[in-house]
Amino acid sequence: MTNVTSVSKSGSSPLTRTGMVDFVPGRAVTEAAQRKRVKYKAKCADIGYGFLPCSFSSFGKLEKDAVTLLKRIRNFSVAQDIGVRAAIHIFNRISFAIARGVGTQIVSRLPTSLL
Repeated sequence: MTNVTSVSKSGSSPLTRTGMVDFVPGRAVTEAAQRKRVKYKAKCADIGYGFLPCSFSSFGKLEKDAVTLLKRIRNFSVAQDIGVRAAIHIFNRISFAIARGVGTQIVSRLPTSLL
């Protein structure tokens, strides 16, 4: 695997789908990550980059590659001894990006009369 990895963040919400008859926990996250893989993985490989989709759900589910990414960041911060404050900052930024994505999903589902 290459040392350079491209990351694509995507949020999904099972509540934004029409019809909840076929709801399966975690499926929205897995499907979003798979769409990203199909779209970007080969393109990144062609230029020598790895690719990790960072897919999450408004229900708090993280796709397996998102967990892999977070573990890689943790391991890097420990190996490079970047310090606790820097590691906290990195994880706070990731947390903010996820929270922002979830908030966007919620707002997009509100009736326009409330906006």
